[in-house]
Amino acid sequence: MHVTAPALPIVPRNLEDPPPPREPQPLLSRWELFLGSIASGLPMQDAMRKHLITRAEIEAYCRGPGMKAWNDARAAARRRAWSVLDIEEVLKLISGGLLAGEAVERIRPGGYDSFHDIVISDPALQESYLKALKMRAMHVGEEVLGMADDDANDTLETGGKSGVVPNNANVNRAKLKVETRLKLMGMWFRDLYGDKPNVQVNVQVNHAERLEAARSRARTQDVAPTPRAEIQEAIEAAFREVPAPADDPLDTTWLTA
Repeated sequence: MHVTAPALPIVPRNLEDPPPPREPQPLLSRWELFLGSIASGLPMQDAMRKHLITRAEIEAYCRGPGMKAWNDARAAARRRAWSVLDIEEVLKLISGGLLAGEAVERIRPGGYDSFHDIVISDPALQESYLKALKMRAMHVGEEVLGMADDDANDTLETGGKSGVVPNNANVNRAKLKVETRLKLMGMWFRDLYGDKPNVQVNVQVNHAERLEAARSRARTQDVAPTPRAEIQEAIEAAFREVPAPADDPLDTTWLTA
């Protein structure tokens, strides 16, 4: 027996329904005003109370054709928390080597989810974000060189008979840092730091089969022999003297001069 899982609710269950309107109002007009308030950044509970929209009405409307308008209003609310200058500052910090979460936290604490949303929904912002990641890959490349060259803690002084011993834990940790950064660099900037695929093409030619095919074509090819009369005529034509034209006799006066 197949049991269909219940659909997840659109809005949290802990939101309280507002009281019914004193006078009957069309749901469509209330819904449009409600979406406008959501898009402007008004909290969900406050928007429901302001426009007398219940949870059941939201569920019913969003299960139908209103889902797109609902998602667009919520996305607009998340975008309103950001300005062009704020986004530029975040991208500048990412280009300088910070992680996206750290950069967002410096400019707008707690705004990583909204920043992630607008980056996904805006193609132009996606391109700027990818450029910032490429710049960060270059900074990380310089960090990798420093980590690989740092040998300050590669050995340990035991103070006993063993004397100086390798610090394998530090070496392995540095190796892990370098490898992790190299992989991320390859993901951020594949053209410059990504692994180049090793493509090898093997071409095998069976000469025996090709030779046998050529011999088979030669045996089956039907070539008509040239008639003997045509051969004799061609030989005589090659040695036959060509007469001079009648209107332009050959000048031989120079022989008797």
